[in-house]
Amino acid sequence: MSFGNDDNIFRALQQFIDQHGDEFESIEKAVETFMSFYNNGELENEIESTPEMESAELFELSMSIGDEKQRKALLREAIELWPENWNAHLELIEGSLVEQIEQIRKLEITAFHKWEETDQVGWINYEERPYLRLKFMLAVILFKQGLLEEALEHFENLYEIDEMDSLGARYYIMSIYCRTYDFESAYELFSDVPYPASEDDRMIIPLLVVAVLTNNLTYAKDLFLDLEEANDNLFQLFMDDSWPMDLILGFGEVDHFQMNSFESIAVALNDILPVVVSSEYLFDWMLEEYEAAEPHERVNVNEKVISFTGASKQYRAQTNQFTYKSYLEIPVLADVVHNAAVTLQEMGLVKVEDFSAYTEKELLAIKHIGPQTIKQLKANGVKFKKK
Repeated sequence: MSFGNDDNIFRALQQFIDQHGDEFESIEKAVETFMSFYNNGELENEIESTPEMESAELFELSMSIGDEKQRKALLREAIELWPENWNAHLELIEGSLVEQIEQIRKLEITAFHKWEETDQVGWINYEERPYLRLKFMLAVILFKQGLLEEALEHFENLYEIDEMDSLGARYYIMSIYCRTYDFESAYELFSDVPYPASEDDRMIIPLLVVAVLTNNLTYAKDLFLDLEEANDNLFQLFMDDSWPMDLILGFGEVDHFQMNSFESIAVALNDILPVVVSSEYLFDWMLEEYEAAEPHERVNVNEKVISFTGASKQYRAQTNQFTYKSYLEIPVLADVVHNAAVTLQEMGLVKVEDFSAYTEKELLAIKHIGPQTIKQLKANGVKFKKK
């Protein structure tokens, strides 16, 4: 039997403790011994397979099968072994989007009644995880389809059930408050999370947006400073005079990303996209706040490597990994306005001699480059190509 499935590892651990717990001086020692068996590939000698474990393995196997008929047969076998394998039930749902959502709603109700028989302590109890995942998946689907009131109810239930919020329901709750312009509820959630929300960009961004759009501008200014402090990649939002929609859409649907990265900014904006794209005022307000910041606040590292690890293949090919050196450290770009300096840097124009291949007219044809930029470059020693 394989223990590649995370839930199966927890099932095996629970079985091991039930059978051998009294042989150890503490639970910690029992867990340590279990992990030793696991790491050495010796668990099969200690653990007896259960229908739940076998069902979970069949589900994992079905996900690697290309033949649809064979895949469905494995899923049905998994359900026969363990009727509460909600993942397998989900994979068998078919029909139109409306029909699928209705089937998932009914499945969630069935799973809820089974969940009521558990200890109801949240994600820490592996027996509750299948139901919590199902409920979360339903909530996300409803959220993405704009059924915000129903989605909010599910997310708030999850947030109440699991005090650790292992699935991240709080981010969707905050996004819904933003999309419904509920500043008071967003502020209350931000204040109540059991960690410094001012260090989490996915909490800051929706609250910042709803604060701006409900005219709570003094508080919004404080939030913007928090965002600049939390995420060094904010500058990528303001390299043009409008939202970088290609990047936001390209990175906004990634599955795995680091907190306070550009990907996390894109994810946060994607979740509130209907609000973001409908307000030109919002972008202009944020851009003015950004440009009003002191230079060392805007770019506070000398050299920064930005890796878009979770992007789609299209965007990964375009922006896989590049080194960003602060233009403030490049003499030829000294005193050049921000947008122009970033544009020139992206073109690879970072030394006096780099500009010798361009005429003034050629540079003036590039967006963000104006007569004042040309004048400043000349003052910095640039000599342009003659016509």
